[in-house]
Amino acid sequence: MEEKVERLIKWARGEKVYPLTLELNITSKCNLKCRFCWLRSANPNYSTELSDEELIRIVNEAIGLSVEEFRFPGSGEPLMRKEILLELMKRIKDNGKMGLLISNGTLFDEKIIKEMVELSWDVLTISLEGPDAETHDSLTQVKGSFSQTIKNLELIKKWKEKLGEENPWLRMNVVLTNRNYDKLEKIIELGAKFNFKEIILQPMTIFSEEGKKLRVKNIESVNNYLKVAEKKAKNLGIKTNVHSFIKNVIIERTNEMEKLINEEIKKFNDNFLSVPCYEPFYNLIIMPGGEAGPCAIAGNRVEAGVKNTALKDVWFNKCFEVFRKKLLNKELFPFCHHCCVPVFLENKRLRKELARVI
Repeated sequence: MEEKVERLIKWARGEKVYPLTLELNITSKCNLKCRFCWLRSANPNYSTELSDEELIRIVNEAIGLSVEEFRFPGSGEPLMRKEILLELMKRIKDNGKMGLLISNGTLFDEKIIKEMVELSWDVLTISLEGPDAETHDSLTQVKGSFSQTIKNLELIKKWKEKLGEENPWLRMNVVLTNRNYDKLEKIIELGAKFNFKEIILQPMTIFSEEGKKLRVKNIESVNNYLKVAEKKAKNLGIKTNVHSFIKNVIIERTNEMEKLINEEIKKFNDNFLSVPCYEPFYNLIIMPGGEAGPCAIAGNRVEAGVKNTALKDVWFNKCFEVFRKKLLNKELFPFCHHCCVPVFLENKRLRKELARVI
């Protein structure tokens, strides 16, 4: 957080600095069919993916630009390309950088788990949608996905204990739906069993008719389960964002996030503190086909790519500059109504930290 704030302060002062974080989406392919997933409604191009050589070049360039944190997010399942993924993870840790991997947890094997623990990989985020196979598998639409993930969590626990390693630090992602909100306490208990340090709830953004059927509607009932879950997490020493949901504002407004963003920035008079989003000032996102952008939602909507262009030139190109200029003028984009809630909450935290020094 400190480094992120420092780089943002430089932007506020008119300096231009390289990205702090790189989100490298290495594939759009996934072995699950989660009912709420944006990817299933986006019709991605599975035929075009950056080659292994291109991915290695990108990571090497990013290291040279002082990128400090590398993320392999879940636009698809990263372990669909496990060999190159492991090679990239090794390069990142060999250069003393921080790494984060988001996975559905089903495609690990004991070899890659052992190597990941030996690398002391920093953060592993596992998506679990329920505390049991019935709930989880019904949402992923793949029978056996829960049991496979649990098997791999057991292997991760085994190798961390065997090698005396604390890392990878385990985080759980849970998409809140009408099929799992009443099982949050059990989910947190499951997290404690496998030494998860943090459990993050994600409100469901609706991308399809199927998603509408999973939307949480009984807010009063949800509130009661959230309070129980918050108490359980506190007792077990697990960090959560449950308190952010008890007010229910985000749960009900995930498809009109631009309104929440505007409400937030109106609280500040300073130009930089009222910037709607800070991502284009510190985060570079690369999609599987090589498209680059400053936002995960807009990642394949910008006219910039890394296939034939150096990362430093992409970061300072016209497309990114336009994004930043519009945000400095407090303008939002059409896709902001689908803003990822963790990004919205991170912007709130950053704004609070920046307000202390600007």
